[in-house]
Amino acid sequence: MPEDFTIGDLQLEQLQDMVTKVSMDLRKAKNRKFEGSSVQDQGFYEIRVVTPMFGGSAEAGKINEKYPIRSSSIRGHLRFWWRATKGAQFKNEKELYERESEIFGNTNRPSSVKIWVDHDEIKNAVSDLQRNLDPSYVFFPFRENKSSTKYSKDFSFRLHIEYADQSVRTEIEAALWAWINFGGIGTRTRRGCGSLYCEYFSLKESEVHESKLEKWFQDNMRKYRIEILEQDQVREWPTLSTITIQENKKDIQYAWNEVIEAYKSFRRRANKGKGRSHWPEADSIRKITGEFETRHKDPITISLKKNDIAFPRAQFGLPIVFSFKPGKDPYRTELILSEKKTRLASPVITKAIAINEKQGYGAIIVLNQPRIKELVLKKQRGKVLKKIYAHQIYTSIPTYKKPEKPGENKDKNPMRNKDQSYESAIEAFLNSEEVRKWKSGKNS
Repeated sequence: MPEDFTIGDLQLEQLQDMVTKVSMDLRKAKNRKFEGSSVQDQGFYEIRVVTPMFGGSAEAGKINEKYPIRSSSIRGHLRFWWRATKGAQFKNEKELYERESEIFGNTNRPSSVKIWVDHDEIKNAVSDLQRNLDPSYVFFPFRENKSSTKYSKDFSFRLHIEYADQSVRTEIEAALWAWINFGGIGTRTRRGCGSLYCEYFSLKESEVHESKLEKWFQDNMRKYRIEILEQDQVREWPTLSTITIQENKKDIQYAWNEVIEAYKSFRRRANKGKGRSHWPEADSIRKITGEFETRHKDPITISLKKNDIAFPRAQFGLPIVFSFKPGKDPYRTELILSEKKTRLASPVITKAIAINEKQGYGAIIVLNQPRIKELVLKKQRGKVLKKIYAHQIYTSIPTYKKPEKPGENKDKNPMRNKDQSYESAIEAFLNSEEVRKWKSGKNS
């Protein structure tokens, strides 16, 4: 729609702001309550955004500078985290949907909870994207539209919740606890953007002194009756699984930077002498396309056998774009879930968990989600090159155990840690040298 589009004398953006304001005013009105509701049927939470927030408005990737937080967005986050915290108890999607509809409503029944937000006037909360904004690894999707990209940070909003049915309150509070500590608001929350602090739900310093951080996690899992599935169990939707927390509290920006650096270093692990990746995707793509620089003809991560290909990094989320240096190496390719559905959210969350508005602990949270059955490797914006199957995603190829070329440093192999080989890239990450150093603070 053109930028100068108007309805009467109002520009579209002004109209959207008016609709949002009227909606907020109505929710503040006395008649907003459920019939017969009382103070005991309500929840009120002061929440602060403590890391840069991108997006969050009705328009994807944009920030509404007057009303940056929408109740519909929070409702979506709570639905996701309700499934992640309470979904393990349901055996199938039908059971899950029935309970979810009882709580959040559907086209045939009203919701049992009402959610709305309000905030004071926000001044100087929106900024243009800066070149030196850290951690830069997180912000790369925004760099292409740098001139129009804005972010918000360091502002508060008030979240109000009313319950028509008190039986759902514990379930909503479980979702709130997980959303506040492990989620966020806006986009790129799985890489720590839009992280939140709320005194009621956030980790308290007194709890840190009294117990180890993992115990805080386990205590809250019991408090909110959150079930964790066994390692060999899975649902058709993501459920909360494990957490790894850094041992020392830090300025929240430092804590965030360090966990992202550990993740980035593992994802990009390469042989420093040659610069070739120790991940098998590059060698696999050269084998599939038959294109390679002469010096890259012989693979260093997989065998010369035709069917030996591997794409384990798909487990960290999709799509993945593979770019090679100009020359005879392959053209740009991308790995996607399917031609109809290109994206797959990462089950690994890397962020800082706030203990106040300025400090926090770096954390890695893993969601248990279904194994990937099939992927598509294709030219970027072009034809399909090959289908990739589960045994090529979850794999420990023999050449991982003993690199083919003499002198190769097997300790750089990301799918191996000392004498242990892994079929899961996520398991390999959690047991990696990068995570060990990060957790102990030795990479500082």
